[in-house]
Amino acid sequence: IDGAAQFLESESHLSEKGQARARMIRRACKDVSELIDAFLILGREPKRLCETEAIDVTEVAEEELGKLAPLLDEKPIEIKLEAVAPLRLPVHRKVIEIILSNLCRNAINYSEQGVIRVRVDDKGIRVEDNGCGIDEALIPHVFDRHVRGRGVQKAGEGIGLNIVKRLCDLYDWHIRLANQEGGGVVVAIRMS
Repeated sequence: IDGAAQFLESESHLSEKGQARARMIRRACKDVSELIDAFLILGREPKRLCETEAIDVTEVAEEELGKLAPLLDEKPIEIKLEAVAPLRLPVHRKVIEIILSNLCRNAINYSEQGVIRVRVDDKGIRVEDNGCGIDEALIPHVFDRHVRGRGVQKAGEGIGLNIVKRLCDLYDWHIRLANQEGGGVVVAIRMS
Protein backbone atom coordinates (compact mmCIF):
# COMPACT_ATOMS: atom_id res chain seq x y z
CA ILE A 1 0.00 0.00 0.00
CA ASP A 2 2.80 2.38 0.91
CA GLY A 3 4.60 1.69 -2.37
CA ALA A 4 1.45 2.36 -4.39
CA ALA A 5 0.78 5.57 -2.43
CA GLN A 6 4.38 6.68 -2.94
CA PHE A 7 4.06 6.06 -6.69
CA LEU A 8 0.73 7.93 -6.75
CA GLU A 9 2.21 10.85 -4.82
CA SER A 10 4.94 11.25 -7.45
CA GLU A 11 2.45 11.50 -10.34
CA SER A 12 2.89 14.92 -11.95
CA HIS A 13 -0.78 15.32 -12.91
CA LEU A 14 -2.09 14.60 -9.40
CA SER A 15 -3.86 17.58 -7.82
CA GLU A 16 -2.66 19.09 -4.55
CA LYS A 17 -5.64 17.49 -2.82
CA GLY A 18 -4.71 14.11 -4.31
CA GLN A 19 -1.10 14.48 -3.18
CA ALA A 20 -2.31 15.35 0.34
CA ARG A 21 -4.43 12.20 0.39
CA ALA A 22 -1.49 10.09 -0.84
CA ARG A 23 0.61 11.52 2.01
CA MET A 24 -2.21 10.70 4.42
CA ILE A 25 -2.24 7.07 3.17
CA ARG A 26 1.52 6.85 3.62
CA ARG A 27 1.26 8.19 7.19
CA ALA A 28 -1.44 5.60 7.92
CA CYS A 29 0.84 2.86 6.56
CA LYS A 30 3.61 4.04 8.87
CA ASP A 31 1.20 4.09 11.83
CA VAL A 32 0.12 0.50 11.14
CA SER A 33 3.73 -0.59 10.76
CA GLU A 34 4.64 0.97 14.12
CA LEU A 35 1.62 -0.69 15.72
CA ILE A 36 2.69 -4.08 14.39
CA ASP A 37 6.22 -3.49 15.73
CA ALA A 38 4.79 -2.63 19.14
CA PHE A 39 2.66 -5.76 19.24
CA LEU A 40 5.64 -7.91 18.19
CA ILE A 41 7.75 -6.46 20.96
CA LEU A 42 4.97 -6.85 23.54
CA GLY A 43 3.77 -10.23 22.39
CA ARG A 44 6.10 -12.72 20.91
CA GLU A 45 9.53 -11.13 21.02
CA PRO A 46 10.28 -10.38 24.69
CA LYS A 47 13.90 -11.44 24.16
CA ARG A 48 14.33 -8.47 21.77
CA LEU A 49 13.85 -6.29 24.83
CA CYS A 50 17.10 -7.49 26.44
CA GLU A 51 19.52 -5.53 24.30
CA THR A 52 23.10 -5.41 25.55
CA GLU A 53 24.17 -2.27 23.72
CA ALA A 54 22.78 0.94 25.21
CA ILE A 55 21.05 3.39 22.88
CA ASP A 56 21.24 7.18 23.07
CA VAL A 57 17.69 8.37 23.83
CA THR A 58 18.38 11.93 22.64
CA GLU A 59 19.55 10.64 19.26
CA VAL A 60 16.38 8.56 18.89
CA ALA A 61 14.27 11.57 19.94
CA GLU A 62 15.88 13.79 17.29
CA GLU A 63 15.09 11.27 14.58
CA GLU A 64 11.51 10.67 15.76
CA LEU A 65 10.71 14.38 15.98
CA GLY A 66 11.99 14.81 12.43
CA LYS A 67 9.63 12.06 11.24
CA LEU A 68 6.67 13.72 12.99
CA ALA A 69 7.17 17.17 11.45
CA PRO A 70 4.74 16.50 8.54
CA LEU A 71 1.93 15.93 11.07
CA LEU A 72 1.97 19.58 12.02
CA ASP A 73 -0.01 20.30 8.80
CA GLU A 74 0.56 24.03 8.92
CA LYS A 75 -0.49 24.23 12.57
CA PRO A 76 1.33 27.02 14.42
CA ILE A 77 3.10 24.46 16.62
CA GLU A 78 6.79 24.10 17.29
CA ILE A 79 8.34 20.93 18.70
CA LYS A 80 11.43 21.57 20.83
CA LEU A 81 13.83 18.93 22.04
CA GLU A 82 15.60 19.79 25.29
CA ALA A 83 18.54 17.45 25.86
CA VAL A 84 19.41 18.31 29.46
CA ALA A 85 21.61 15.31 30.25
CA PRO A 86 22.61 12.14 28.39
CA LEU A 87 20.39 9.10 28.79
CA ARG A 88 21.62 5.75 27.49
CA LEU A 89 19.44 2.68 27.95
CA PRO A 90 20.04 -1.01 27.19
CA VAL A 91 16.77 -1.41 25.27
CA HIS A 92 15.67 -2.10 21.75
CA ARG A 93 15.65 1.20 19.83
CA LYS A 94 12.09 0.52 18.63
CA VAL A 95 10.80 0.73 22.21
CA ILE A 96 11.93 4.36 22.54
CA GLU A 97 10.68 5.17 19.02
CA ILE A 98 7.21 3.81 19.82
CA ILE A 99 7.00 5.66 23.14
CA LEU A 100 8.12 9.00 21.70
CA SER A 101 5.98 8.66 18.58
CA ASN A 102 2.82 7.97 20.58
CA LEU A 103 3.39 10.72 23.14
CA CYS A 104 4.30 13.34 20.54
CA ARG A 105 1.42 12.39 18.21
CA ASN A 106 -1.01 12.87 21.09
CA ALA A 107 0.54 16.25 21.89
CA ILE A 108 0.19 17.31 18.23
CA ASN A 109 -3.38 16.03 17.93
CA TYR A 110 -4.56 17.77 21.10
CA SER A 111 -2.77 21.09 20.52
CA GLU A 112 -3.78 23.86 18.17
CA GLN A 113 -0.77 26.13 18.68
CA GLY A 114 2.23 26.77 20.85
CA VAL A 115 5.22 24.66 21.78
CA ILE A 116 5.49 20.95 22.46
CA ARG A 117 8.53 20.28 24.62
CA VAL A 118 10.32 16.95 24.67
CA ARG A 119 12.84 16.83 27.49
CA VAL A 120 15.46 14.11 27.90
CA ASP A 121 17.58 13.99 31.04
CA ASP A 122 19.46 11.32 32.94
CA LYS A 123 16.24 10.22 34.70
CA GLY A 124 13.93 9.82 31.68
CA ILE A 125 11.66 11.52 29.16
CA ARG A 126 9.08 14.26 29.59
CA VAL A 127 6.63 15.49 26.92
CA GLU A 128 4.64 18.68 27.55
CA ASP A 129 2.01 20.36 25.40
CA ASN A 130 -0.24 23.36 25.87
CA GLY A 131 -3.34 21.84 24.31
CA CYS A 132 -6.81 21.37 25.72
CA GLY A 133 -5.80 19.09 28.59
CA ILE A 134 -7.66 15.98 29.72
CA ASP A 135 -10.88 15.74 31.65
CA GLU A 136 -9.77 15.01 35.24
CA ALA A 137 -12.28 12.13 35.46
CA LEU A 138 -10.58 10.49 32.47
CA ILE A 139 -6.99 10.67 33.80
CA PRO A 140 -7.17 7.43 35.87
CA HIS A 141 -8.26 5.61 32.69
CA VAL A 142 -5.97 7.11 30.00
CA PHE A 143 -3.74 4.04 29.93
CA ASP A 144 -6.71 1.69 29.37
CA ARG A 145 -7.42 0.41 25.86
CA HIS A 146 -9.81 2.41 23.67
CA VAL A 147 -9.82 5.48 25.91
CA ARG A 148 -9.52 8.72 23.96
CA GLY A 149 -9.58 12.36 24.91
CA ARG A 150 -12.67 14.33 24.09
CA GLY A 151 -13.11 16.87 21.35
CA VAL A 152 -10.59 15.64 18.78
CA GLN A 153 -11.98 14.42 15.49
CA LYS A 154 -8.84 12.60 14.38
CA ALA A 155 -8.67 8.92 13.54
CA GLY A 156 -7.43 6.64 16.26
CA GLU A 157 -8.40 3.69 18.35
CA GLY A 158 -7.22 4.88 21.75
CA ILE A 159 -4.53 2.23 22.16
CA GLY A 160 -1.38 4.34 21.92
CA LEU A 161 -1.09 5.21 25.61
CA ASN A 162 -1.96 1.63 26.52
CA ILE A 163 1.00 0.42 24.44
CA VAL A 164 3.28 3.06 26.00
CA LYS A 165 2.20 1.96 29.49
CA ARG A 166 2.76 -1.71 28.70
CA LEU A 167 6.26 -0.98 27.36
CA CYS A 168 7.05 1.03 30.49
CA ASP A 169 5.77 -1.82 32.66
CA LEU A 170 8.11 -4.27 30.90
CA TYR A 171 11.09 -2.23 32.06
CA ASP A 172 9.69 -1.18 35.45
CA TRP A 173 9.65 2.44 34.30
CA HIS A 174 7.21 4.77 36.04
CA ILE A 175 4.90 6.80 33.78
CA ARG A 176 2.81 9.71 35.02
CA LEU A 177 0.32 11.88 33.12
CA ALA A 178 -1.18 15.10 34.49
CA ASN A 179 -2.81 18.31 33.36
CA GLN A 180 -0.63 21.40 33.54
CA GLU A 181 -1.73 24.58 35.21
CA GLY A 182 -2.83 26.92 32.44
CA GLY A 183 -3.64 24.11 29.99
CA GLY A 184 -2.03 21.19 28.35
CA VAL A 185 -0.70 17.85 29.49
CA VAL A 186 2.63 16.61 30.77
CA VAL A 187 3.68 12.97 30.49
CA ALA A 188 6.81 12.00 32.42
CA ILE A 189 8.55 8.62 32.27
CA ARG A 190 11.17 7.89 34.92
CA MET A 191 13.55 5.38 33.36
CA SER A 192 16.50 5.33 35.75
